[in-house]
Amino acid sequence: MNIYINPHCSKCLSLLKLLKLNQIAFNQINYLENSMPIQQLEQLWDKLDEPQNMARFDTAGLDKDAILSMLSEDISLLQRPIIELDEKAIIARPPEKCIEFLRSEEHTSELQSPCNLVCRLLLE
Repeated sequence: MNIYINPHCSKCLSLLKLLKLNQIAFNQINYLENSMPIQQLEQLWDKLDEPQNMARFDTAGLDKDAILSMLSEDISLLQRPIIELDEKAIIARPPEKCIEFLRSEEHTSELQSPCNLVCRLLLE
C-alpha cells in the first residue's frame, strides 16, 4: 500500500498516525521530495473513483490532460493524502476514510496479514 503525503499536512500526519497505531504496513511517499512523472499521475488518476478531485484547484472545464499537466508542473497542487492499493486509490480526507477503504471487500487481503491482525480485530 502506497501513501502519498505532504509531511507538513495535518491530514497526512493524522493518517500516518492512524496507520501506525493500527500496525498497517505502508510505503510512505513524500511527493514533494520525490518527483512524480506525468505517467505516475495518470496511473493514480485511473485508480481514483473521482480523479478530478486529486487536484487542489478548480477543475471545472478542464480535461484530464490539462489537469495532469498542471499537477506535473506544480506537484504541490496535488490533493493529499492519497492511498494506493492494488488497482484502487482514494483521497483519504478525512483520514478515517482509510479504514472504510481497507474494510471494503476488495481490500480485505490488506487486513489479513499477521502484521495487520491488530487492525483487523479492531475493525470487527
